[in-house]
Amino acid sequence: MPQPNMTDWSSLVHLFLMDCKSRNLAKSTIRRYGNGLKKIEQHLKTQNLEWSDLTPDLLKHRIIPSMLDETSALRTVNCNLAILKAFFAFLVAEKQADFNITDELKPFKVQASLMHTFTDAHLMWLFTEPDRLTFTGLRNYMMMLILLETGIRLNELTQLQITDVLLDEGMVRVRQGKGRKARMVPIQRIVSNELQLYLLERGTLADL
Repeated sequence: MPQPNMTDWSSLVHLFLMDCKSRNLAKSTIRRYGNGLKKIEQHLKTQNLEWSDLTPDLLKHRIIPSMLDETSALRTVNCNLAILKAFFAFLVAEKQADFNITDELKPFKVQASLMHTFTDAHLMWLFTEPDRLTFTGLRNYMMMLILLETGIRLNELTQLQITDVLLDEGMVRVRQGKGRKARMVPIQRIVSNELQLYLLERGTLADL
């Protein structure tokens, strides 16, 4: 069991998030950690517990059931459990806790869900929606075309620059992908031709 100390939950969370920032974790990851720890703090307050009161049994029999009562989404619970494990690993490393009480925690098994995809008819309808006679419509059409062609994420698309479109090589460069890793994504000739027409239309703006 962690030994009580003079440092409260909020201060420890702040130290943990600062450590995450110093390790250059993605802002979205740090934000997810912060939100998850706020949620866990709410469960502690509901159970009239301090973080230093926690034991593996209390986690198993009080905190986790409280999480499950709040939501039926096991993925959400698993995410919060992972955050809790990372947080307590940090507390042990910083000598704020004697041992990681979350070591024995295991995620819940989640059934894989079937992914619904667009039919050809859906895509035909979708691509006729933008009015390509206007710049906004042309831009939206290109955004949908690139997403369909490359499978990149929406946030990756919004970060593309003109210099990331390598028409001669038939590639699009994603600078800030998952895990902040850059990668090259191939595009077919028909998409390359559409991109070339779009770039001529749009002028010299830096963003794609």
